Amino acid sequence: MLLFIATMFVISAPVLSSVINPCATVKCGTGTQCVDGKCLCGKNMEYRECGSSCPAKCGNSPPEACTDVCVSGCFCKAGFILSKDGSRCVPESECSNSCDMVKCGHGQHCVDGMCLCGENMEHKECGSACPPRCGVKSPGACIALCVDGCFCKEGFILSKDGSRCIPQSECRSSRSTPAQCNLNEEFKECGLTTEPSCDNPKPRSFTLRCIKKNVCQCSEGYLRHSNKSCVLPMECVN
Repeated sequence: MLLFIATMFVISAPVLSSVINPCATVKCGTGTQCVDGKCLCGKNMEYRECGSSCPAKCGNSPPEACTDVCVSGCFCKAGFILSKDGSRCVPESECSNSCDMVKCGHGQHCVDGMCLCGENMEHKECGSACPPRCGVKSPGACIALCVDGCFCKEGFILSKDGSRCIPQSECRSSRSTPAQCNLNEEFKECGLTTEPSCDNPKPRSFTLRCIKKNVCQCSEGYLRHSNKSCVLPMECVN
């Protein structure tokens, strides 16, 4: 009789465990929840075999980088977005800020869901990845990569903190900057490797690399004199 009771206990134990928690051994994908042992999508969600591993959330800025890896699971339907805590999908119109889902480019800021350029800036599809800043030493090397965004207009330069574009004449720096350029000179983010001079008015040296950065060089039509000034060709003295 005792042997029969022990046998019944051993056989029935795992059966009771599966009945108590049918989801114990079930692993659901992104956004899904287990109900009675089945993975189901929540309200305003749909199942996808290949969804983003970094789905947008209301109130959160998009991540700087997201892996291009497919993730299976439940994702918000069109017109919906994850709530800030990621627990449910809400209508995009319910997002408190229309800029929450907008990722603006370099130098841009979002206003009513649109990326705009700041004062004294203009949009460029291919701008420098290392724009010069007033009073900040230029990097020794800058990747040759086009950056889409807003950049200072001609005659302006980024402030030291990079928050705005100021007139070059206002820039104060211990390095060569527009404020230190002399008569008939102009500030150049990427200067000529060999500047035209009275001795060599048409230098032939050329390079695709920007070797001389943030320098004052003679304005167009002027040549570098032996006395370091910039003069018209007719003013060159042998």
